[in-house]
Amino acid sequence: MKVVNSIEQKGIAWFEKIPNLPESARRWLADNAWWLVAGGAVIQAISLVRMMMTILTNLSISEAGYYDVEPFMGTWGLLLQIVAFIFGVVAVGLAAASIDPLKGRMKKGWVLLFLSLLVYVMWIFVNAFLSLSLINFVILVLFHGIFAALFGYLLFEIHGQFAHDRAVKPRKSKK
Repeated sequence: MKVVNSIEQKGIAWFEKIPNLPESARRWLADNAWWLVAGGAVIQAISLVRMMMTILTNLSISEAGYYDVEPFMGTWGLLLQIVAFIFGVVAVGLAAASIDPLKGRMKKGWVLLFLSLLVYVMWIFVNAFLSLSLINFVILVLFHGIFAALFGYLLFEIHGQFAHDRAVKPRKSKK
């Protein structure tokens, strides 16, 4: 958690230098974050079901290669899909776990969303490296990087709207 906290502090330092949304917009985003996240998690879960169907179809078509049928997707493409599916499952799990804490405006919900953002950023770079193509690398990092930056901006805009832990001072023992 120390690594996540240090990344959070760096993010706070980066995002405080850029213009902020009005306070009313930040409050609205914090109040409605839970259902925005729930809607996004449902859409992403539907996408994951579709991705799983595609993976299973590609596996069955690749098995048909034994019968002299040209496989639709190579092994590397199948690996890319499986890696994307695993990252997607983790991201949906984190988003779904953040819904209840977001309703109560607890920091745990914000941290789970932040972890979801970190998983998304890791997926961008892992997928870009595994694509084995400079053009795909640039496109993935550029376009998904824009969405990750936007998500990070909105996430850090509502950072102060959630109950954050305060440092607990050690008690002096009585002798």
